[in-house]
Amino acid sequence: MAITASSPGRLSQADLDAIAEYSSEFLEAARYGEMGDLELMFSHPRLRELIDFPNLVDEESKTSPLMYAAANGFFDCVEYLANVVGVDVNHANYSGNTAIHWASLNGHVEVVEFLISKGGNVMAKNAYGKTPFDEAFVRDRKDCCELIAREECRIIRESGDVDMQEDEGGLGFSENLESLPEDP
Repeated sequence: MAITASSPGRLSQADLDAIAEYSSEFLEAARYGEMGDLELMFSHPRLRELIDFPNLVDEESKTSPLMYAAANGFFDCVEYLANVVGVDVNHANYSGNTAIHWASLNGHVEVVEFLISKGGNVMAKNAYGKTPFDEAFVRDRKDCCELIAREECRIIRESGDVDMQEDEGGLGFSENLESLPEDP
C-alpha cells in the first residue's frame, strides 16, 4: 500500500479503507489481466490522490503489478503499466526477480521484447544469482533465450568491457542454446 498526497494522520478511515481495498484490487487486476479494471482505477482522481500507483507493490512479496502482468503474459497490461502508470520495469521483488525474469521463465517473448525496449535489465541477477536468460533456459524457452542472448551480446559489444564479458553471466549462452531441444 502506498500513500501520496496526504500524511497518514490526516486521512479518514474511509480513505485508509479505500487505499487498502483498491491497492489490492489493482494488484489483482494486473495479475489476472483485467485491463479495464486497471484503467478504471488509475483514472479515478481520488484514488490517484491516495495511491502511489507507480510504486505500488504487494506488501509481502514486494511484487509490482507490472511483474504480475509480465509473469502471466498480459502484454496490454504490461504496456499500460509501464507507459501510462509509470511502473519501473526493473523493480525487483523480495527475491530479486524482475518482470523480465518472470516473463522469461514463462516464455512470454512479446513481453520480454517490450521490457527490453523499455530498458529492462537482461543482466539482472536475482537472490539466487540467476539472470532472465537462466530462468528461460531452465524452462526450455528457446525464443526467450535467443532474444535475451542477442540483447546481452549488444550490451557487451557496446560496453567494450572485457571484464563484463567474463564476469556478468553474459557468456556461455551460445553453448546453452545448442543444448536446448527444438521448439515443438
